[in-house]
Amino acid sequence: MIDNPSTTSFTLAELSPGVLYSISLVAVSAEPNPTESAEAAGGTLTVRTNPNAPEDFAVTSFTTTTIELSWDAPDSGSSATFDKYRVTYSSEHGNQTQDTTSTSFSLTGLSPGVLYNISLKSVSHDPSLTVSAEAAGGPLTVRTMPNPPKSFTGVTVNTTTIRLTWAVPDSANNATFDKYRITYTPSGGTEQTKEVTDPAATSANLEELFPGVQYTISLVAVSAEPNLTVSQEAEGGPLTVRTNPNAPKTFAMTSKDETTISLSWAAPDSDNNATFAKYRITYTNSTDSYVEEVDKSTTSTTLTRLSPGVQYTISLVSVSAEPSLTVSQEAEGGPLTVRTKADKPTDLRESFVNTTAINVTWAKPDLGQFDGYVVSYGSSPSDMKNITIDDENVNVTTLSDLIPGELYDISVLAYSANVESESDYTQVRTIPESPVGFNCTMVEREHRIDLIWTRPVGVLNNYDVTPGQNGEGNIETAETSAEVNGLDPNTQYTFTVVTVSGNRRSAEVTARCKTDTGLPGLTNTSAKPPDPLEGTLGTSSFTVLLDTSLFDDSSGPLQVYNVLIQEYNKEQQQMQSGDDIVIEHGGKLLSWYSVRKSDDRDTRYKFYKAAEFIPGTSNRRRRNIEEIPIGDNSTCENEADVYCNGRLKPNTQYKYVLQGCTKSCANNPCNSDDLYYCRETQPSEIIKTAEEPSPIGLIIGVVVGVLAAIALIAGGIFWYRRKNKKSRDSSNGPVGRENRSFVMEEYSNNQPKVPRVLNKPIKLTDFVKYHTDMSRDSEYQYSEEYEKLKHVGTEQSRNAASLPENVGKNRYTNILPYDNTRTKLAAIDDVEGSDYINACYMPGYSSKREFIASQGPLPGTKDDFWRMVWEQNTSIIVMVTQCVEKGRVKCDHYWPYDNEPVYYGDIIVHMVNESVLPEWTVRDFTLQHGNETRTVRHLNFTVWPDHGVPDTTISLLKFVRTVRGLIPQDNKNPVIVHCSAGVGRTGTFIALDRLLQDIEDGHDKVDIFGIVSEMRKHRVFMVQTEAQYIFIHQAVSDVLQGKDKEPEGAAAMDEPLYENVNMGRQPPENEAIYVLNQQGTSTI
Repeated sequence: MIDNPSTTSFTLAELSPGVLYSISLVAVSAEPNPTESAEAAGGTLTVRTNPNAPEDFAVTSFTTTTIELSWDAPDSGSSATFDKYRVTYSSEHGNQTQDTTSTSFSLTGLSPGVLYNISLKSVSHDPSLTVSAEAAGGPLTVRTMPNPPKSFTGVTVNTTTIRLTWAVPDSANNATFDKYRITYTPSGGTEQTKEVTDPAATSANLEELFPGVQYTISLVAVSAEPNLTVSQEAEGGPLTVRTNPNAPKTFAMTSKDETTISLSWAAPDSDNNATFAKYRITYTNSTDSYVEEVDKSTTSTTLTRLSPGVQYTISLVSVSAEPSLTVSQEAEGGPLTVRTKADKPTDLRESFVNTTAINVTWAKPDLGQFDGYVVSYGSSPSDMKNITIDDENVNVTTLSDLIPGELYDISVLAYSANVESESDYTQVRTIPESPVGFNCTMVEREHRIDLIWTRPVGVLNNYDVTPGQNGEGNIETAETSAEVNGLDPNTQYTFTVVTVSGNRRSAEVTARCKTDTGLPGLTNTSAKPPDPLEGTLGTSSFTVLLDTSLFDDSSGPLQVYNVLIQEYNKEQQQMQSGDDIVIEHGGKLLSWYSVRKSDDRDTRYKFYKAAEFIPGTSNRRRRNIEEIPIGDNSTCENEADVYCNGRLKPNTQYKYVLQGCTKSCANNPCNSDDLYYCRETQPSEIIKTAEEPSPIGLIIGVVVGVLAAIALIAGGIFWYRRKNKKSRDSSNGPVGRENRSFVMEEYSNNQPKVPRVLNKPIKLTDFVKYHTDMSRDSEYQYSEEYEKLKHVGTEQSRNAASLPENVGKNRYTNILPYDNTRTKLAAIDDVEGSDYINACYMPGYSSKREFIASQGPLPGTKDDFWRMVWEQNTSIIVMVTQCVEKGRVKCDHYWPYDNEPVYYGDIIVHMVNESVLPEWTVRDFTLQHGNETRTVRHLNFTVWPDHGVPDTTISLLKFVRTVRGLIPQDNKNPVIVHCSAGVGRTGTFIALDRLLQDIEDGHDKVDIFGIVSEMRKHRVFMVQTEAQYIFIHQAVSDVLQGKDKEPEGAAAMDEPLYENVNMGRQPPENEAIYVLNQQGTSTI
């Protein structure tokens, strides 16, 4: 009741919270009898009191997207009531309201790191819903946790730094944060914090840390103020990371051998709480890796069981303790690259030695790796040279350009990169050079040979001279000459001389000389000459029979036979055999005139020289019996100063002796007057001339004499023509028609020069008839034609061949190459004559230098021969002789005897195939010089008879065609052709090759005369004999007539050409003989 009527408002107090009240207002009149007015305008009010507010409103937890709330229920006294709670929360992104009847509530789906304002009130029931005041403790200001960083990792950078990286937190749903906070704590130490204020940063370094120490590291995102919150630990955190320990110092290798390496170092720096647990050594080669760990108290170790010659990379680090093991940086001075010593080569030895080269081999090291070898050699410490071999598989090398006869120190070591092994060592002496220009000279009128030679280059102690064939024993001398005495007369001796240096002996150099002739012998010392030829005894003459077989020519060829006549007087002492056997120039025999006209009675009964017989030099077969007329010269009355076969006295007794004489220096030219050694037979029986005939008999005698004279003249003419023909056979060229072995130059510089061009082309259509005509009269016309070639080319100089250093390289002293056509070798520095070989370029069908005509190699020139083959790049060698023919050496065996490679100088020759065919032999060689290899084919014609020409042209023509077929059409290099002297058979082969190509290419003429003339302008004596010259014509005639066809089934190259080399073949004993006769004899 409101007593004051003027009151217009009123407060209802002490109501129950949250209760719905109905309130009406009426006016009441005064007392007595108060009355109430009608309901106040507006009617009865229905009003609910506000409920009590919740109490203890608080946040119980929150996350990145949720906030957990709790509170207590409002006070319920005085019948207070409410219906529910209302939670209102807002942020910069908006606000929301949610009701609940619970005393806790979760706000979800919130944005991480966002600040929220949260209000809590109680709400009454409907109708007339009311809301309480803000809950006690409210409103709340709460920030959600920011999202944590992602992919948090840490890496040790060095001894004092750890680098951290992460990814920024998830920014979806308006998530936000302000910065990062890093917390790191060393093991056993104090926590430290570092903030990264840039929210965009994704890395940071922790610095000034302790070396080798383990750190626990956390990372969170931090929200902004106010109400700062931090995220949960970053994804991957917290981290446990250890810094690297300090590195060891002064890491070094102290020693090494083939299988070990010793190492040392200093301990790491221990300042600033640095720590480590041990050392780790890692060593690797190209294929494997090894690890060894060493206690921290140790500062040295040795790596063992290594491989020789292998390069190792060696690393040393300090290692921290577990967990989170870390290693230091590489030790100071490391990593080391160390190669162990290579294993030592063994068994160093010579495999081949010549005068200027030593071939050495060795055994490869047993273990390990190496890159190659170094071979050192020299004759003194100041003269050492090295050869580096960059191939571990090559265990042989050649030491070249050495001094002959010198002793060399040789060592070999293996190397691996720049590391060398120990050396293996040996000493080898080169073979000394053979004496140069070895020559023997017959000492005239003595049974002695003088030897002379020139000192070779190089080192030597002395010379050993060996006389052959019953000579004295070996002669050891330091001089360059020797005398050999007490030899047999007219005997061929072979002398050898070698150079001696230490334990080495040079190749033998051989010379042959014949001792001077001596006194001839008698086959029967008691034999008497026969009686005069029956029917020849006249008044002033008779004919005796000279039996040359009564004389022994073992002491020399008999040069002259004399018939000595004595008018017999029984009172005179008979001349005995052996008297007056030496007749020198100026000490002549008595002549017919000196005996007949002498006033001295003793003289008239002495023997005088009546007749002389000189054995013929023609090639006809000699007879042992010769008829010698005595007393057939009627003009001796006027011949006081000459021997004359004067008439005998009628009816007078005579005796005669036969005298045979050798001539001193018959084997070699004499430097003094001629000296003859003569021996006589026993005197004949007494011969008495007939009495003077009657006049009738005289007349008959005159007639018979005239007839005999006519017959004698006719016979003499015939004999002279035959003798002149044979003489041409034997004098044209250096060898006669029958290819005798004596080679003699028959010209002088004073002889008239021949025309420069000699040609005689013959039409092929006329050739057969031409050859037939030329062959008549014992081939006399061929003789005359061949004579015209005699001096072709001989005006040219041959100076190089005559130099002292080259003389010994010539097989025959008159077969010398011309200076302007000789084949020159590449000169060797400081070696005089090193460019010389007895060979000449020779024109062929296609080229001016299509061939090289060479002498057959000597033992001392075969290295030069192979050098010529290599330098001329020759692929074909043609050999038209055999090494030995009828017991005489024609050519040295200059190729290997089997398939074992042989060094010839710096060239290795290997015979890979040999095929022996009926008429020739084919060999294939490989030649190696340095790293280059070539092939050479060798064709050896084996059926050319000594002292002649082949019986038929078929085999040689077949051989020539075979060789031509093997020469490539585009061949630009010369074919080498040789026989013994390189002129006779060689010239015949080259001429036939040119002629066959002329014919086969359709030329209508051939010019054999011109071809031989052209060849002789390039080399002396090409086509050496008249017989060879005629043989060439015969061959062309046979080709034109089809007579050169081989028998059916005998084609030269239709069957396989090669067979395996005969492994067991050995050289014949006499093939090693080296013939050098300065007087020059040659059999081609």
